[in-house]
Amino acid sequence: MGLQINKELTTNGGLKLPVNNVVISSIHFPKPTVSEEENGDKIYTRRITYDLDNYINVAEVQKDGDNYVSGGVIEFEGGYEKIMTDAEYAAILADGSLAEVWLKEYLDGILGADSCTIINPYV
Repeated sequence: MGLQINKELTTNGGLKLPVNNVVISSIHFPKPTVSEEENGDKIYTRRITYDLDNYINVAEVQKDGDNYVSGGVIEFEGGYEKIMTDAEYAAILADGSLAEVWLKEYLDGILGADSCTIINPYV
């Protein structure tokens, strides 16, 4: 899966990525951290992290090799981390596609509502 962005972006090197550029994420689930409340209850903090690669368009995603744009874009960082609530953790165990939904919500929050569309760039 990936996200198609309907806004022009600018790389950190000054290159303009045209409308309908694509972000592909590598998603990771790091080991939870454990802390303890005063009463002895354990608190598990679960995270989902994303490494974000930018592409000029879908065709560049489909080509063999690493055709992503090096250096990222100025509009958002090259990575994102979300701390999941217990309910979100349970939900993603049942439906892994939520990972892309959360990334879309994050980028829409930066770029503006409905700036991103979840796509399958490999078809």
